[in-house]
Formats: sequence, structure tokens, C-alpha cells
Amino acid sequence: MHFYLPPIQDIPQFTPLFEVRTRFERRADRDFLESAPDFRKDNFLRARAGFDWKFDEKTTARFQYQFSFDQFHTPTGIGRPHYEDVLLANLEHKSGDAVVTVGRQRLILGDERLIGALEWGNFGRTYDVLRVKNKSWDFFAGKLGVNYPRAKDVRLGAVSYTGTLGTTSLIYKHDEPAAGDTDHFTLDHIWKRSSGAWGYEFEGAYQFGDFAGLDHQAWALHGAASYKVDSKLRWIFEVNAASGGSTPGKSRTFDNLYPTNHKFYGIMDMFAWMNMTEIALIAEVKANSKLDFKASARSFALQNSKDAWYGAGGAPNRRVGGGIFRDVTGAAGREVGLEFDLDATLRPDKYSTVQAGIATFLPGPFVESFYGGSADAQVWYYLMVNWKW
Repeated sequence: MHFYLPPIQDIPQFTPLFEVRTRFERRADRDFLESAPDFRKDNFLRARAGFDWKFDEKTTARFQYQFSFDQFHTPTGIGRPHYEDVLLANLEHKSGDAVVTVGRQRLILGDERLIGALEWGNFGRTYDVLRVKNKSWDFFAGKLGVNYPRAKDVRLGAVSYTGTLGTTSLIYKHDEPAAGDTDHFTLDHIWKRSSGAWGYEFEGAYQFGDFAGLDHQAWALHGAASYKVDSKLRWIFEVNAASGGSTPGKSRTFDNLYPTNHKFYGIMDMFAWMNMTEIALIAEVKANSKLDFKASARSFALQNSKDAWYGAGGAPNRRVGGGIFRDVTGAAGREVGLEFDLDATLRPDKYSTVQAGIATFLPGPFVESFYGGSADAQVWYYLMVNWKW
């Protein structure tokens, strides 16, 4: 009797994937009033388990299941929402310099200002799409998969080209919210250069199409210059802006699409790339191979004084007492406030990451106008630990 054992290189390679993340965060004076009991504390937990199954050098299957839990405390009570779903379920095949991926997968386009994985969030974000990508071209089409809140009617498609002048993308979005159907395109370009210790980057986007029965035309801009003092310190100066408001028959508020905004406009997540102007000064400090710090000072204003102040999730920021931060007359002005952040990241070993941060938002005349001309600072801080095997 003979037994056949296949050569080692013919046996599919199975790699388990496990990840657990926990984060505590607290926000005080959410409504910018010390007298209002409106704090919120969250204890987040996120667990993921799955595998990579590599059939050969060209084909890999990937699966990952996610469970997310949040125990939050507010003055009105305690909540314990949880969410579970298949986060990843896709098949990837390499052919020459092209990679074809079909199924539920992460999508990152450019720097994630428009399309990203939102890993900061307790749910993350994945997409049910077909994606074909090589060194120059990137194409995908499909729908939004895992997202919170879930948007079952969102359809997305994009084609992107990277050349010597940067990366140019054309993104299509279709949605069917209660306010009315959305069908629009976003033309986006990213350009980056470096010269010695200096670095420069620019991103500009123009949107056109239909939004809730209105003709939609909007824009967004990002520019930054950085200077690397030495191996431990880098300074960054940046400006961000995006259109807002409307005119008869026209929508002009930029649609931020599905980004990872936590990385860009302050760690308090008070702003999206919508109806805003921001000027920021940032310092990045590399203390050693395991410890990094990031500090920033940011000044925020509305681009259009009659439109709302939009938070990182793309919805108008709400006042705890009711209503949203919007003055349709424009009399409240444009100056929203200042944010100061301090963030630290520690990597004690190859499996774990510890992050902590604290930030404060000092309200400007726009916010103060809702409270008779006086408002208190909002404070937020967090501690997060991530284990990944």
C-alpha cells in the first residue's frame, strides 16, 4: 500500500487572522455648556477572527468575521449596542502586474479623504465590489458593505490613474436617502513632491451631478507643506477647505463620500471635508523606534455661514438641547473655533499597539451665538489598546 503526500509547495497555505481592540473615551461639555449634564463615556470592544487561504502564488481567499460592542454612559442612561457581520469575504487573483479582487473588501483610494476603511471607527468599513488594479490603473464597482449607519442603497464606482503628475480619480455615487436620490461624480487629483527636507502635497476635488432633485456643483481643496528638522521632528502646515450652502435649484455642499476623517481634521472628529475652512500647524515627534507623538493646533471656520457645521460622519453636529448647529440667516458668522490635540502611539511589541490622546475645542463666535454670546470649551480624551496576531 502506498500513500501519496503532495509536495509542501502544493499544499494551500492557511493563515489565521485574529484582532482584538478596546478603547475608552470620554467627551465632556458636548454642548459647550458647563451647566448642562451632557457628558458621554464609551467603552468600545472590537473582535475579529478569520483567515487567509493561499491556494497558490496567484490566488488567495480571505474571510474575517467581526463583533463590535459599545457600553456607553450619558446623564440619561446606559446603552449596550452591539453589531456583528462578515467584515471580509473575497477572492484575490494576480495576473501579471494586475490584481483582481471580488467580494467584500477594504477600499483605500488615495489618502482616504474620499474613500477609506474607517479603521478608527468601532465597526470599520468594507465594500462589496469588483476591483482590478495594477501599478497605474485602479478600477472598482459595487456597493457599500459594512458601514455604520448601514446605507443599503449606496452604489459606488471609480476609475483612477497614477502617473508622473500624481493620481487622478473619477468617482461615481448613487444613493436613495429619504431626502431624494443622489447621482453625482467626483473628479479628484492628488499631487505630492519632496525636495530635501521639504515635502509638498495637494488634493483638489470637483463634484457635479444631482443631489435630492437639485443640480449639484461643489468643490474641496487640501494643501500642505512639511519640513523635516531631523530624524525625530517634522513640522506640517496645512490648509483644508470645502464648499457649502445652496442657491435656488443648486446644491453646493461638498459630499465627503466615505472617508477616514479621523486622520485629517482633528482627533475630536468635529469636522468633515464639508462647508469648512481649516488652517493647521502640526508637529510629529518620533521619540524612539517604539514611541511617537503628534501635536496640532487647528483653526476652523464655515465656508458658507448659512450652511451647517458638519461632523466627521458627514451629518450636521447636533446640540444636546435639540436642533443642529446651523443659522440659516448667516448672522452667527463663520468662526467656529480652535482645536488643540495631543496624541501618542506606543508599539511595545509586534503584536500590540497602545494609543492615547487628549484634545480640547474652544468655541468661537459661531458656536457662542447659540448660547447668548458665551460658551465653554469641550474636552475629549481616550485610551486604546490593539492586539493583532
